[in-house]
Amino acid sequence: MKKVFGLLAAAAVLSSGFSLAQSDQSHDVNIKIPDVLRIRLTSGASNAAVANPTPVEFDFVANQAIFDVGDYGPTNTGSFNWDDVKVFSNDADGWEVRVATVNNSADVFDWSKVTVRHGGANANVTADFDIAGGSIADNNAKTGGWESLGFGPNDYTISFDGSEDAGDYNGTVTYDIFGL
Repeated sequence: MKKVFGLLAAAAVLSSGFSLAQSDQSHDVNIKIPDVLRIRLTSGASNAAVANPTPVEFDFVANQAIFDVGDYGPTNTGSFNWDDVKVFSNDADGWEVRVATVNNSADVFDWSKVTVRHGGANANVTADFDIAGGSIADNNAKTGGWESLGFGPNDYTISFDGSEDAGDYNGTVTYDIFGL
């Protein structure tokens, strides 16, 4: 009987030693996500920004016969390397897109004569807009990934009313995204 108690005591000591051994280990994970607001000119289904987007041109010098009072689309429609404006926002309060055009010519042009017709493809773009400046789209929520604003260079239109001076006008159109 002494032997049995001795064996049981030895087994208890050995098993208690094993129970003190470390059988798992853990660590913390820390994730930091910044507020992200991005806007890009893209091509096709890609969300990548297009390098050096093709300018939108309204060039009636080569074909003066079609120039008259009225609305016209771009004259370089087949050459665009971009076809969409997309936004990304994880800002829980939402986002707003504004457009502005800086005149790069010696002579000033009325940039409000150039409009973008979005055709209702995105409910956050509330109406057709001119590129002279102002808010063009907003939403009080995150985008949930990249979201198309539903317009591209082929949606630009210029309206001539006969008051325009002859000249070569250049401007830079900038789309900015802001958090609300």
